[in-house]
Amino acid sequence: MPYNDIDFVISDADLALILDHFSQAKALIPQLVNLTPREKKTFLIGAKTPIFLQRILSAGQQRPELVPGWVDLNKMKRDYEATQKMEQILNALNQLREAVDDTRFALQQEAVNAGIIIYDNITHAAKNNVPGIDVIHEQIKSLMPRTGKKKFK
Repeated sequence: MPYNDIDFVISDADLALILDHFSQAKALIPQLVNLTPREKKTFLIGAKTPIFLQRILSAGQQRPELVPGWVDLNKMKRDYEATQKMEQILNALNQLREAVDDTRFALQQEAVNAGIIIYDNITHAAKNNVPGIDVIHEQIKSLMPRTGKKKFK
């Protein structure tokens, strides 16, 4: 594993601060919208969209007579530039999301590893008839994944 025994604590104050920074970042972009999956399906967006827009903008700037009067080329350019900046924001968010998710996953696995050690001790205690351990063992045993060979009757 590419890490050594992560010892990680997020205080309630730090969590509140992190979440507040997210709220502040969101407030800086009041134009954010929420689209339904159905709405997204109606859009003509694909991998070639950015190059299409670049070429259309270039053509419109070079040959303004080809731009109909009802199309605001300056607004189209602003929309395109905003999408480029949103892409940068999305890339940064995706990197952070991946790092947070990987760290959460690694921390959870460390906790599971420690839990398995404790469960093994509980199982050993149950096999040795330690008083009061059977209920605890049965509660935890039901949560453990089944491993090993299936027994045939």
